[in-house]
Amino acid sequence: MLEVKRSSPIAAEAGVPQLYRFHLGPGDGPDVPINWEIPEIGEIVQGRTKDSPMPIVRAKPTPGLTLAVRREGPTVLLYSVFKNGTLEGGDQLLLVDNGTAWIGLTWPEDRQDPAAQLTHVQKLPANPKPT
Repeated sequence: MLEVKRSSPIAAEAGVPQLYRFHLGPGDGPDVPINWEIPEIGEIVQGRTKDSPMPIVRAKPTPGLTLAVRREGPTVLLYSVFKNGTLEGGDQLLLVDNGTAWIGLTWPEDRQDPAAQLTHVQKLPANPKPT
């Protein structure tokens, strides 16, 4: 059974937000709508999974911050975070439990392969509502 919490205590100690929500679809191709939220920091990103930078809207504005998401099949999302066009880091999300939960492998821009580690498992809302 997957637990609804981060599996890396270092992430929590570092102040990494603990709740992420996203909704994909409709559709099952590589380019579908995505609604991404991190409620703790008032972050919302809306766009498509076509690997194009989308503006990140936050309660405390962060100018120049964008997110690009690419869908690699039905169970894998890759995302990259950019600041003024420069890669800051990224994550690979593995959708599990028929897409109701996900596991993330996170890395900083300068240590993608050696820094990859399991960081969280997050239950998605049972009936997510796109905004």
